[in-house]
Amino acid sequence: MAVLGLAWPTTAQAELVGYWNFNEGEGTTAGDFSPNANDGTLAGNQLPSWVAGHTANPGDNALNFVFSLSSYVAVPTSASLGTITDNFTIAAWAYERDWSNYGHIFVTTSDYANRNWLFQTDADDQAYVWSTTDDAWKKPLGWAIPDGAWHHIALTYDGTNMRSYLDGTLQTTIGVGSSFPSFETLYLGGWLAGGSGFEGDLDDMVIFNSVEDIGQIMDGTHPAMILALPPVWDADTVAPGAQDGGGTWSDGGGNWWDGSGNVAWDNTKKAVATFGAGNATADPVVTVETVTAGGMVFNAAAGHA
Repeated sequence: MAVLGLAWPTTAQAELVGYWNFNEGEGTTAGDFSPNANDGTLAGNQLPSWVAGHTANPGDNALNFVFSLSSYVAVPTSASLGTITDNFTIAAWAYERDWSNYGHIFVTTSDYANRNWLFQTDADDQAYVWSTTDDAWKKPLGWAIPDGAWHHIALTYDGTNMRSYLDGTLQTTIGVGSSFPSFETLYLGGWLAGGSGFEGDLDDMVIFNSVEDIGQIMDGTHPAMILALPPVWDADTVAPGAQDGGGTWSDGGGNWWDGSGNVAWDNTKKAVATFGAGNATADPVVTVETVTAGGMVFNAAAGHA
């Protein structure tokens, strides 16, 4: 298989604090694809296990968490997590397998006495946010995540109102009017206290220090999320010899993108691929001019997406 990956410079990611897509599929690290390197470590009495992701595409993975075994992902304290107080967006894909227990999805804490839960579920089949230090953040959301299937959940806070979303649809608007207590050490899918984990699968967990478009986050078209991952095109469909005039390399699944723009392929120059309006003149070389992929336009001459 021939593939091409490009790193795209951008300023669109400035408000992206953490993006854990869980596509590693193995190991004990959940990498953060934001610019902040808030990598998480799989932990618990039993580590979360790698499973198929919400799209079921090849290469799309998720993590399965077991309530009784306190599976979780621990993300250490960082300066970027500390920027989240008055404005934020959190979101994830969740596949709930058992609502009979308390299930923590996003947990922030500095110690046991200072715990804050964002998207905790309870034994009464309700979702809510909760804080042990600020009564303003003790808020039932008034709805539950249906179990037995993937659903997208999200919260935004603008400094005054918290809004909750299920599958991209606004569910509740709740007045808070108080800064969120702390985003210090972050736990995903549970935390270090026993018997307090999520029971099910989580995928594409994301945090912004701003209010963002939930529809874009849900369908994966948010510019910061797109640019967090390097664009990759599958060259298997490109035959040897020159190809030009608006060719397209197709999405190979997972995080790969469709690309449009002129494509030239010349196997006489060590499998040279030319994107945009460029010409393959060196050996080997990849030339990129204006190319559209994943809803973004890359302009090499301008030096940015």
